[in-house]
Amino acid sequence: MNFFMGALLVICVVILVLMFLYLGYLLTIEIRKCFLTYDKQPVTVKVVDKRHVHAYTTTTMIRVGKTTVPQLHHHPAKFEVILSWRNENYPVDDEEVFNELEIGDTVLAMANIGYNKAGVEKDVYLSFD
Repeated sequence: MNFFMGALLVICVVILVLMFLYLGYLLTIEIRKCFLTYDKQPVTVKVVDKRHVHAYTTTTMIRVGKTTVPQLHHHPAKFEVILSWRNENYPVDDEEVFNELEIGDTVLAMANIGYNKAGVEKDVYLSFD
């Protein structure tokens, strides 16, 4: 019986150590994004898709003591335009842009390109500034 308890303890410790290592890895990735230098470039992009999702509300039931209470969650409307640049798709959630553009349109956008200290491109997003 003691052997199995010891083995279970060792397994739990190993799993806990692996979880902390993975969490550290994820934090390292996010911290590195904070130290990127961004460059803005005007680029020509093509509208390849448009998606609209209406606003909606969901309800979650929560136990408070012996009582169940409904909690409402509001989800705002999404006006997503999918832009294609350098053979990659970039979503932009903007109602004004959604109403102005149609699929197949070619427009001028700003490419915000993030570089690390070594000058390697690490992050890209498109905007209409």
